[in-house]
Amino acid sequence: MEHHNTNQFTNYLEAMGIFKKIFFVLIITTLFGCPREEENCNDFGSTVRVDDMITLTPLQVIYNQGDEIEMKLEIPAVNTYYGNELNLFQLTNDYFATLSISQNRLTTGNQLTFIKGSLGTTLSTFELPYNFDTQKYELDVKIKLNAVGVYSLYTNETILINGITKCNRYFMHTKIQGSVNNMVEFTVQ
Repeated sequence: MEHHNTNQFTNYLEAMGIFKKIFFVLIITTLFGCPREEENCNDFGSTVRVDDMITLTPLQVIYNQGDEIEMKLEIPAVNTYYGNELNLFQLTNDYFATLSISQNRLTTGNQLTFIKGSLGTTLSTFELPYNFDTQKYELDVKIKLNAVGVYSLYTNETILINGITKCNRYFMHTKIQGSVNNMVEFTVQ
């Protein structure tokens, strides 16, 4: 009788060993065999220049204090800016693009009313939410010119659509449409 119990115990241990091996193989296969979203960590390959993406209207030489101008920027999620057609929203899953302007002269001392988007973490950054209806990242801000003086804006703006992790970053460099030698100059009196 003792020999029969020993055989059952031995069979049980062998079955557990096989079960552990199968379980281990399934776990390894799951961890390493699943397709993962490919990440682009080559920031140079994901940096592009697209001029005139930002509009400032009406763009004129002289404004009166209290005049209003409108700054707009739209970035289609599906575009060919980087060569091949890409859907930046699907690649990055980023719900907000960030616009960094080279100077905060427009935002300092003036009243900002956001139609689409918001001010970022500093006076020189804006957040462009992704609009699912238009499939674009959008910024629309009305700027009431309260600050009197000369505005000399060197326009070399950067847009960042950040990836799921530290990779999949897409940079765009642009300027304000109508700038001359990357400068927009006007006076508020």
